[in-house]
Amino acid sequence: MLDRRNTVRVPNASREIELMAGSDLPEADLVAVATMIKDGGAVKGSLQAIRERVRRAHLVAIARSDDQRIIAVAALKKPATTYRKGLSERSGYGLSEEKFPIELGYLTVLKEWRGPDVEGVWLSSVLLQKLMEKVGQRGAFATTKIERLCQDVLPDLGFEFCGTYKNQDNEEVFLLVRATPA
Repeated sequence: MLDRRNTVRVPNASREIELMAGSDLPEADLVAVATMIKDGGAVKGSLQAIRERVRRAHLVAIARSDDQRIIAVAALKKPATTYRKGLSERSGYGLSEEKFPIELGYLTVLKEWRGPDVEGVWLSSVLLQKLMEKVGQRGAFATTKIERLCQDVLPDLGFEFCGTYKNQDNEEVFLLVRATPA
């Protein structure tokens, strides 16, 4: 079972990361997170559909600015069977629910907060690391269009590159998995 609520101090940075179940997000935060994800292009669909997907997330990680504005978000998700099947078909890689029960996704960081802080820490990396600590030894998968995540960040969290596929906009998407240790 995932530990669904706590706040952790970001190493080498002054902001905190909030971790909570999507269903526990206050309505204002749920709307802000869904809007940020939609505007950032991380997920296609209506704002209402994205809002409901975020609400179903196992765990959502949120970073806020000093004025409490949400500046970055990521989540652990339980992907729908149809999404998982379609992704497996497009990528040519089997993503069984037994081996990969969790998807790491919805990573969105406001443009002015992208890049390393003064101590070299990337906010996106901290969000993903905190979420993966909650996954423990379970398998997970992630998709991204961002090469830095594919080549540096996700491999540092135990993910391996499995291939690419084209999304509905004909963009190249990288698929990475982190298998359960044998």
